[in-house]
Amino acid sequence: MSTYRIGPAMRAMRTDPSVVDQKIGRGTLRRILRFARPHRRLIWSFLVFVVLDAALVVVTPLLVQRLLDDGILGHATSTDMRSWELQRPLCRPAGFGQLEVPQVRFVNGRWLLTFTCHPEEQGDERQDVGHFSTWLLELDSPLGPFDLRRAQPYRTDPKLFAAPLVQNRDGEWVYIGFRNTEPEGVL
Repeated sequence: MSTYRIGPAMRAMRTDPSVVDQKIGRGTLRRILRFARPHRRLIWSFLVFVVLDAALVVVTPLLVQRLLDDGILGHATSTDMRSWELQRPLCRPAGFGQLEVPQVRFVNGRWLLTFTCHPEEQGDERQDVGHFSTWLLELDSPLGPFDLRRAQPYRTDPKLFAAPLVQNRDGEWVYIGFRNTEPEGVL
């Protein structure tokens, strides 16, 4: 088995400045077009697929952003804790890609919904507030309404993540979670 190293030759062609000033002669161009003529359907197909691929590369992040902004609180009920029936969601999307560790707690005389969502999974309107992971929403009752547009960031520790709200032995409410200290964009 033999191998051919064409890397250095190709590199030399890219770095040779005299190539830039060269023009393709009419005879050469005619020979290229004559060679390509029997393959024109294949060439056009290739060009169409390249353009479609480029369009998908541009459109996909836009579609994903729409999905990222659609986190909701699901709702299911059960009479026997074995079989569950899906109900209407408890809220509408509000710029959170997902709501992790959601919980409702009665804290200091008021109902709170608390949840976490990584800043990279939040919509632009949420990121404009800053890069916060844990969010709070004051509620009228433990049953809502859950208007996530009114959620406020937990500003004491912006990188606190996956943090349930619990009462310590002294009766004080505290978050127990971890700090997301990875570089932005890395989970």
